[in-house]
Amino acid sequence: MLADRLAAVARDRALAATARLVTGTSVGSRLYGACWRAWLALGRAERSLAVGDASATFPTATRSEHVRVGRLGGERHVVRAFLDAVEPGDVVWDAGACVGTYACLAADAGATVVAFEPDPANRARLRGNLARNAPEGDWRVVAVALADGDDEVAVLRSQFREVGSGHHYLLPESLGATAADGPGTAGPDTDATRRGGADPDADERRLPVAAGDALVGRGVPAPDAIKLDVQGAEGLALAGLRETLAGVRVALVEVHDRKCRRYGTDPATIRPTLERAGFAVERLPPPRTNRDGVSFLLAIRE
Repeated sequence: MLADRLAAVARDRALAATARLVTGTSVGSRLYGACWRAWLALGRAERSLAVGDASATFPTATRSEHVRVGRLGGERHVVRAFLDAVEPGDVVWDAGACVGTYACLAADAGATVVAFEPDPANRARLRGNLARNAPEGDWRVVAVALADGDDEVAVLRSQFREVGSGHHYLLPESLGATAADGPGTAGPDTDATRRGGADPDADERRLPVAAGDALVGRGVPAPDAIKLDVQGAEGLALAGLRETLAGVRVALVEVHDRKCRRYGTDPATIRPTLERAGFAVERLPPPRTNRDGVSFLLAIRE
């Protein structure tokens, strides 16, 4: 059994190293994607996912979707801990929902889901996945990135352009801007992009940014439970939820140690922030994949 686990870990690390090598160039990335599309075309176009008593089905048209649904990023135990804390009838905010693995499972567990996803391709798939797994009145998708400002526009950089990829983040230098600060603002559901700076293989697009407190003030249902996976902007998102957190019973925060620092946030401050808000905080075991610098904090109101 131990030998099998070690072999699986070695295989996953070898595959990850190969993927980084192959996708390090634009040509390599396209070739790698084409190989995966051919492989997926020969297999199942849809995969079922079950965690505890919750289940959902997802199309897997890309390598990222296939891996995300199949392995849950090595965080099945994290998903289970979050779902175990969610109660039927809860309003669940899923910030950084990607294609909706957490969101669809939470909906199946009886929650009403408000899902935030800034990337248009992922957001389109997210809507489709929620529609296939939950009644229309049980979910909504919001094309906004959570931060500590409101009525702002920021630049989203996408490092890996594939449905199901989670490699999207807000450019720190763009935060605090308004739509009037620059021409050609792309709407939240457009495909208007530009190639990004020093990384010619990255896309950049402008999108709305809002504080969670302001969204609640504008009529978005206040959450009972929150899951945050915002690629280093977790400190900003929590700062924008100061008032709303008082009514939150459960918060799951994915902390990105290195990515936090690009926003001037010390990752060590995330746990005390939750504790000061009245939560008992548990650090969950790390993901069971090769994802260095990622940790999970499960906060339950005392």
